Amino acid sequence: MRINVREFPRGTGSNSAEARIYEEPWYHKGMPVGSRRFSQLDIATRNIGAIVVGASDVQAEQSQAISNALVRLMLDLQLKRISTGIVIVPTDSYDEIAACLGRYNFFTNTNIDLQPGPQMSIHLRSYPRDKDNYFYFLK
Repeated sequence: MRINVREFPRGTGSNSAEARIYEEPWYHKGMPVGSRRFSQLDIATRNIGAIVVGASDVQAEQSQAISNALVRLMLDLQLKRISTGIVIVPTDSYDEIAACLGRYNFFTNTNIDLQPGPQMSIHLRSYPRDKDNYFYFLK
C-alpha cells in the first residue's frame, strides 16, 4: 500500500503542491509487518484535509489493512495537530472498512454512549456519495 500526501493551500484551488509519498506500509493477511517512511507530515496546522482511499478490488484482508493504515495515519495527523475533515472511500469498500474500524475501537454514535470532552473521530464517507457516518474512538 502507498500513502501519498498533497497539500492544497487555503484559498487556492489549482496551486497545490505535487503529491509525494509519505509512507509505504506492508501487510500480510491484514496484519502490519513493516513500513518505510519517505517524508514527514509537514502540513500547516491551520489547514483541514481529507484522506482519500483509491479504488481497488477490496477483499477482507485489504479492508483490514486499509483500516489499520487509516487509524495509524489519523493518529499521526492528530499528534501533529493536523485536522482531517473526512476520510473518503469507494462505495464498494465502505461497509468492509467501516466494520474493520471496530477492531480499533471506532464505533458509530448509535453504538456507544459518547463521553464529554475531546473525542477522536473518523468521518467516513463513500464515493460516489452514498454512505456517510462518524466513527468515535471508545477508550
